[in-house]
Amino acid sequence: MKSLEINTKYKKMFLECIEVCERYELPTDLIELTIKEIENFRVTTPVIGGFSTGKSSMLNAILANNILTTQITPETSVPTEIYYGDNKVFLYNISGIEEISIDQFKDRELDANNTKLVKIEYNNDFLREVKDVKIVDMPGFDSGLELHNKAIDKYMPNSLAYIITFSADEPVIKESIANFLKELKLHEVPVYIIITKCDKVTPEELEKCKEFMIINIPKLLGINNVRIACVKSKKDKDVIEAKEIFYEIQEKSQELFKTSFDIKLKSSVSLIEKYLISRLNNKELSNSELEQKEKELLKCISEIMDKLEKEKRSFEIQTRKCIEAIKVKISSDLSASSSSLETMILNGNDIKEKVNLIVRNAVMTGIKSEIEPKMQRYMKNIGDIININVLIDTEVNLDGLKIATDNMVKDMLVKSIPAIFAAVGIVLGGPIGAIIGGAVAIFIETFFKSKQDKDKREIAKQKVQNEIIPSIVEQAGSCIETEIISYIAQINEEIQAGIENQKQVMQKSLEDIKKQKLEEEELQKQQFEEINHNLEKVRSLVNGI
Repeated sequence: MKSLEINTKYKKMFLECIEVCERYELPTDLIELTIKEIENFRVTTPVIGGFSTGKSSMLNAILANNILTTQITPETSVPTEIYYGDNKVFLYNISGIEEISIDQFKDRELDANNTKLVKIEYNNDFLREVKDVKIVDMPGFDSGLELHNKAIDKYMPNSLAYIITFSADEPVIKESIANFLKELKLHEVPVYIIITKCDKVTPEELEKCKEFMIINIPKLLGINNVRIACVKSKKDKDVIEAKEIFYEIQEKSQELFKTSFDIKLKSSVSLIEKYLISRLNNKELSNSELEQKEKELLKCISEIMDKLEKEKRSFEIQTRKCIEAIKVKISSDLSASSSSLETMILNGNDIKEKVNLIVRNAVMTGIKSEIEPKMQRYMKNIGDIININVLIDTEVNLDGLKIATDNMVKDMLVKSIPAIFAAVGIVLGGPIGAIIGGAVAIFIETFFKSKQDKDKREIAKQKVQNEIIPSIVEQAGSCIETEIISYIAQINEEIQAGIENQKQVMQKSLEDIKKQKLEEEELQKQQFEEINHNLEKVRSLVNGI
């Protein structure tokens, strides 16, 4: 089934849910939000590579149009999102969003200091075939720390895969790319490799390049093999293998679409089903019996909320212990790299990128080893609590909410970690950056002039161990704690809101039955009054003879 057909099918099912909800005056806001998500559904595929690896030329060949400029410098390099649409370009400038045509965009020279993002909607046969895929042409990876962070933090939550490009005439895995691949390994994200400029080397050289990638890329990613495609973007413009990768991602996007919206559909249907079953099974109860059922419902929900609150407090204590363990991990990993950081300082090198990588790896490893297992246990305990049946003649339980909690652990890694990394990135670029950047330069200038090599090493060691590492642990640890606690609070709010929705729906079913009974009694009363009136009327006819 094609993408458009699947999307239309699901949208129709949710519209039918809204139709039923409106018939019984049930809330529809969450279902309406889901429909908007269906309409805007796209998965992201960032295309990463160094400057001059041929990324933009390859994408132009795939699109059969030279939309993207290939004469790029770090000053003009801006992330560019490309997806199927109505031939519009949106420039996200500091002053606001500017809309221009594709032809105008081709002639525009961008300033990375002013324009932070470009979005291109393009009506193109290839993009129509992969309409659920948003391709992101990332700036050359030589741009450093900020780009590394953005490639992960901004695009990870909605990315099905990353594409890394290497030039056939320069088959080298630079340190920046190697570090990036190591981080993708921690996120367990699929990676495709595309070798560009294959027409610039001999068949023998191309084969050696492929062998080099086949051996070394899986080592960095911790996998057995990796898919490698070869393209020619200039003369022959042979990009078939690259297109096949995007077709594969489109196919996987539909699996993700179905999984995601199946969960939302089951949750929506479950809520409506509870209401309708309650209406059917309680229609014969008297008002006093209905009121008793409502009391039982409220009592049961209250007991559930008390148990959840107790579980939540216990988990919060565990979470803070986990956060402390992550801080220890950051300190330990930085201390283990102290010698190399000292050497970089002695050589006058900027240590921010190395510190950034160490901190991010420590955080990711710590979350997966410390928080994820406890989060899974927490969600299981919550699932056990909310699976208690609320009896209204038949089983009316909180299974819709159970469906949602089963997926929250997966969402934890996908959604919270990029937010944590973004916060750490701000700290590394701000307060800590001052310490590990300019302050180090001043430090070297001031204290190293008259020192012997041995003394310089000791001074650098003291600087790293007594000032830089404690500052990083304190400030990075603080923002990690804030983000993790904030995300867990959000999860708890979602669970509580879900239970409240269930309670309101079940209460409404009981209230509507009572209302229906009153209406029926009133109608019955009117009918009896009419019958009595007509009885008197016909009797008066006889009496008048």
